Amino acid sequence: MYVIENIGNQVGYEALSPTSATGFTSSIINPTSGVYKGMSAKAVLLGVETNMIRFRMDGTDATADNGMPLPANNFYTIIGAENIKNFSCIDTAVGASSVKVLPFF
Repeated sequence: MYVIENIGNQVGYEALSPTSATGFTSSIINPTSGVYKGMSAKAVLLGVETNMIRFRMDGTDATADNGMPLPANNFYTIIGAENIKNFSCIDTAVGASSVKVLPFF
């Protein structure tokens, strides 16, 4: 796991249940109010609590059988505004995945 050091402050939280291709909510990674208004998240810590997901960051939607697998009980750090913007994930067993998101600014 990448150690987040001097990358900024963790602000916000999102919980995803990606039954279809799902990205981050725009207002979570590009706030429209508050201290980080108008900024883009520099990094996102992604945690998969239940059931494996597949993800992509190339602007193409992940599918249940296409994308990088990330098993349950694992974390992944996404660095870079473009990677965060292009992120897409989906669960591999419909309705079974729980994903937690912590953005950093």
